[in-house]
Amino acid sequence: MSRRAGFSLVELLVAMVAGLLVMTVFARLADRVLWHARARGERAGEISTLRIGATLLGRELDQGGVDSLAGPDLAVAGGSIDYRAPRGVRFSCRVAVDTIVVAADTAADWSSRAPAPGRDSLLLYLPGDSTSAIDAWLPLPLTATRTGVCPLGNPAVALITVLDSAAILGRRIPSETAVRVFESVEVRAYGTALGWQLGVEERSAGALIQPVAGPLLPGGFLVLPLDSAGGPAGQPSDVAALDVTLRAAPARWLAAALGSRGLLAHDSVRVEIGVGRR
Repeated sequence: MSRRAGFSLVELLVAMVAGLLVMTVFARLADRVLWHARARGERAGEISTLRIGATLLGRELDQGGVDSLAGPDLAVAGGSIDYRAPRGVRFSCRVAVDTIVVAADTAADWSSRAPAPGRDSLLLYLPGDSTSAIDAWLPLPLTATRTGVCPLGNPAVALITVLDSAAILGRRIPSETAVRVFESVEVRAYGTALGWQLGVEERSAGALIQPVAGPLLPGGFLVLPLDSAGGPAGQPSDVAALDVTLRAAPARWLAAALGSRGLLAHDSVRVEIGVGRR
């Protein structure tokens, strides 16, 4: 007798159930792999946000201080910091009425860009002399720049400012002294369509705020000014350090693209930036 080839209904049902079980296992494995990939991406994004923010704040604010003439270099108001952002250090070869001549080829200067009149300002160092040790920085505006020549004939840049002969004599300003170039900048957190960002606004340049690190959690930028004893500082002149906390948020596009599980736990960093007296 011949037997009919094929599958019985019971065998077909068993094969379908086994196939569904295998597909379920592979689907769960793929979901776990995607979730771990998203978690690693979110973690890397948060670490990058915190590293960029902490590096920026440390680089911009660690040169701040309090001076007897210029006053404090920074002020904390709520969740923002207004500060004198350093843009260069140069050395003068001649100081005259309304003019500070700085050598263009000196190897000891540092500058991120050329001084910009109307945007930048100056801090002129007053070392004093044998009879009067001033040891302070005199704030001055920068109204223009011109090409110049040092007394020895080497090329220079003339920084045009407001400085009369009485101030030069009374302050005993030497011809060779240090000149700091700075601009007024504010750093704060602000909300955008992509979430909260840590941004920098060059206020003296009239520029719009620009994002530098993010996304952050709402209220993810906290600043506490501290005095020399480690307690909250009451006045800007009492600030000896800044206790800064950044709280990063994971990128939402990763959450939408790589699975449907809950968001990764938020990460944060806390840094203390010293502010000295000059």
